[in-house]
Amino acid sequence: MNASNQIKDLETLDQLVAQRTKELQSANERLNKEIGDRIQVQESLRLSEERFSKAFQASPFPLAIQSLLNEKFVDANAGFLRLVGYHRDELIDHTARQLQIWEEPEDERAMLEMLGHEMSVHELSCRFRAKSGDLRDILLSVELIELDGQPFLLAIAQDITERIKLETQLRQAQKLEAVGQLAAGVAHDFNNILAVVQGNASMLLASISPDSPDYRPLQNIHTAAQQAAKMVGQLLTFCREQAVELLPTQVNDILAIAADKLPRLLTPAVKLDVKARPGLPRISADATMMDNLLAALAANARESMPKGGRLTITAEAVTLQASDISSKPRARAGEFVRLSVRDTGVGIPPENLPRIFEPFFTTKPAGQGAGLGLATAYGIVKQHRGWFEVQSQVNQGSVFHIFLPAQPNAQASQTSPTPKPVIARETILVVDDEPDLIDLVSQVLQTDGYRVLSASSGVEALAQWSRRCGDIHLLLTDMVMPDGFTGRKLADRLQSEDPRLRVIFTSGYTAGQRGTELANVHERNFLPKPYRPNTLLRVVRECLDYPGPAADSTQKAA
Repeated sequence: MNASNQIKDLETLDQLVAQRTKELQSANERLNKEIGDRIQVQESLRLSEERFSKAFQASPFPLAIQSLLNEKFVDANAGFLRLVGYHRDELIDHTARQLQIWEEPEDERAMLEMLGHEMSVHELSCRFRAKSGDLRDILLSVELIELDGQPFLLAIAQDITERIKLETQLRQAQKLEAVGQLAAGVAHDFNNILAVVQGNASMLLASISPDSPDYRPLQNIHTAAQQAAKMVGQLLTFCREQAVELLPTQVNDILAIAADKLPRLLTPAVKLDVKARPGLPRISADATMMDNLLAALAANARESMPKGGRLTITAEAVTLQASDISSKPRARAGEFVRLSVRDTGVGIPPENLPRIFEPFFTTKPAGQGAGLGLATAYGIVKQHRGWFEVQSQVNQGSVFHIFLPAQPNAQASQTSPTPKPVIARETILVVDDEPDLIDLVSQVLQTDGYRVLSASSGVEALAQWSRRCGDIHLLLTDMVMPDGFTGRKLADRLQSEDPRLRVIFTSGYTAGQRGTELANVHERNFLPKPYRPNTLLRVVRECLDYPGPAADSTQKAA
């Protein structure tokens, strides 16, 4: 081999070495770049995982991660742990089935089936059972994610228990309002009928001998009418929101009366315990209505303890903050006296609890209760600007908490002056659109010596007034009449011409009924239907004998 060939071979070898070196350098550069890229990806992944972990733990929503393969929890944030009531070590490496978190296991299976079809679940309505056994209403959203190449479930649970409870309470309050409006209208018409039945029965009973064969049937009619009138009165107590005149009252006085009266209402097997803290603030209350309230609750407790038990009535002053009433639609912040009526009876099933204050709702057999006791109690508390909170468990008893506004600085009202009797018989204008009731009232008044004029409408009453102006001393008028000419408008019209005219309003509604022209009628000038003849005569006489300006009562009420 000559020198030139050797030189060529060396040059070729150098070229190969240079090329290979270049290739190695390029490969090394690519490798370094790949390593750098991988490090950057790993760093980005680390930062991403760190951000996810921070967001996961700090999220206000309860979050949990489960393995799709074995369904075990691998992580959960503080919100989820609070929701289910477990510590982290009690939850991790356990399945929801093992911990019985799902109230209905079928819901969990349905969620997994939805994931298999759609890869995600949005706001599935379900219920979780906490470690304590409490059930929570949940809107559950689930996403299928991948971690280290393995499938996992990311669960997002929105606790809506309090929202559902608040919505349920609001719907129940609206339902009771609607029932009250319906009951008021029905009671008004029914009272007109009862006024005729009761009044005529009373007059016939007074005119015949007790030995008469007609006396007993008439007495039964009269008693039945009284019972019906009592039921209507309970209905009106439930539904009315009247501007009653409430007096400053010591709660301890109310409880002292209850401690004396209620044992006669209870069975010997029911023990009564009445307790009150000293120094309680006064409340604005009608003492008679408060007696009726406690009597209704005591009767309800008696029925829940057929084999005996204990009834405890307590009173204490409480202060409610805004945070205390967030989930209670009727509650409000302020100073209150809380009356608590607790029994050891059979309790109220959860499905019945929302309905206990509805008129005519009862779980008793037919004929053993009208279902108006708690409805009456509800109406009384509502009139006193208070509210109920009821807690009950089956076979563990019930407690009715009544919150009444405290009135520590209430002033006692002045007593009415003693009426002066008037011997003279006056002329009375009776106005009502019920002909049978006009006949009854006219007969009762005429029998007692009054001169009576009658009219079936406001327009007809004006005609009677124009013919006998100056001779009419009292207007007895129904409030609700045809053609829009109400008793209030008629009274205002006639009293503008003669301020001395006395006025008595009558209606199947109640005095002070909000949303009607009775809202500002004073009870002294009101005769509720149905009424007995003796009651009619007494109210008429008291109105005519009342001292002061003749128009005093109606002008004050206006």
